[in-house]
Amino acid sequence: AVAVCWCIWTLGSGYEAALEDMYGRPVTEDEELTLPNPYLPDFAAVGFFMVTTLLHAMVVLSQHWSLTWHCFCRYHPVSKIADGVYLKIVPKGHGKAALVRVEVSVGQESSGSKSLCFTFQRKKYECVDGRIRKIKFPSKQKIREYAMSTGLSNVAHVAGVFGGNDFDLPTPGFWPCFKQQLMAPLCVFQLFCMTLWLLDQMWKYALFGFFTVIAFEATSVFTRIKNANMLRSMGSIHRSMYVFRLRRWQECNSKDLLPGDLVSIKPGPGSDIIPCDCLLLRGTAVVNEANLTGESTPQMKEAVPLDPDTLGARLDRKGAHKIHTLFSGTTIMQQTLAGERPAPPVLADSELPAVARMPTPPDGGCICYVLRTAFGSSQGKLMRMIEVSAEQDVGDRANLRDSLLLIAILLCFAVGASALVWRKGLESGIKSRYELLLHCVLIMTSVIPADLPMQLALAVNASLISLMRNGVFCTEQYKIPLAGKLNICLFDKTGTLTADHLEAIGIVPHIEALAGDG
Repeated sequence: AVAVCWCIWTLGSGYEAALEDMYGRPVTEDEELTLPNPYLPDFAAVGFFMVTTLLHAMVVLSQHWSLTWHCFCRYHPVSKIADGVYLKIVPKGHGKAALVRVEVSVGQESSGSKSLCFTFQRKKYECVDGRIRKIKFPSKQKIREYAMSTGLSNVAHVAGVFGGNDFDLPTPGFWPCFKQQLMAPLCVFQLFCMTLWLLDQMWKYALFGFFTVIAFEATSVFTRIKNANMLRSMGSIHRSMYVFRLRRWQECNSKDLLPGDLVSIKPGPGSDIIPCDCLLLRGTAVVNEANLTGESTPQMKEAVPLDPDTLGARLDRKGAHKIHTLFSGTTIMQQTLAGERPAPPVLADSELPAVARMPTPPDGGCICYVLRTAFGSSQGKLMRMIEVSAEQDVGDRANLRDSLLLIAILLCFAVGASALVWRKGLESGIKSRYELLLHCVLIMTSVIPADLPMQLALAVNASLISLMRNGVFCTEQYKIPLAGKLNICLFDKTGTLTADHLEAIGIVPHIEALAGDG
């Protein structure tokens, strides 16, 4: 407000000062004096207004670039985690830091013991006694607990803790993504340089630069939305299934499955994709795990044994008990009816597992115990990894440090050149101080070429289009410029590169047959 008032009070002072300076010194015929606009304020007021505007803009934009600065400007620290408190979470691996809101778990607001939880990178965490821990799925218990299960009875409580079995990946809108692209540091710097070119009467080049930046950023947004839609299509197709709840079989949608459910798995008319990670308790199945492992050979899955040694062991779904585990995202090809299962002779009738006494499902599918659902399942972890990897993070800190060091060295030379131009310009008196200031700022901004972000965006978009044409899905598009340093590419196996079918290419006749015909 002070800067604006100062500029209003001194309107026209710059023009009057330039006239006095021109009349007070001799002018040769070769010199072409330039006068400022008659309505320009005083030079000191213009300088103060520019500095104030830039500082305000940097304070606002820095909150989008730095989460630490955003927290410093808008939040204050608290000593206790409570409902409505925001937590700053910094991941150790992929992804970027984020602010998450702590809330009471859904379905527990009216209960006596409230559970505070939050969600970060599609994973749910709970706050207990001031400590944060990840909510664990029932996937590492003893086999006896799964075999003795009679299904869920408190469905509302379990649904409040784990949520539904739905891969809810909202499609980003164009305008929010476009705004995020335009507020990137390089894009803001490029728009600032173009504004300076407009002030220096280079309006054709500036307008062309504006149009080019808008076009390339819009292309990046469309590519990002297309990748998000492709990732969303990887989710399971919901279908009707039978679950054993309240001691009876009832029909349920696959998106409503919960950890602890007893579900009947069989190839469905709408989809053959297994919707969750589950333990096979009765029946057998043949599944195709190519979507997760890349191996095109079908895998045979058997029901978990009910002998005492197995019942006393803990579940190892990726090791010893992998043959008894069905993973989310895999395709079930065949299955046997889950008929009556005889009790082992070493178990007494009182120790007979509940799964052996359970009635056969109405659809005749395999009886399985649901271990993990949604983003906690095998398919969900894969989708979460792709989504998190696509987020732009800080990157290689070593390269960032070298880049900042190079910019600092070049900035020193730019400041020296600007000081020389300012001094020589004041001595000559040909150009006004306003033009000298504009030229000095342009010299300092030339440390980073203004066309560099545009060229980088063009190169990344061209690379993405080329990869998509060749059937390659890029999960981290911001790492494409670093891919130019690669000279060796290693693959751990060929299963992910081959198909499960044969294709006839041609026929080679026998040599003797050709000789006989000749």
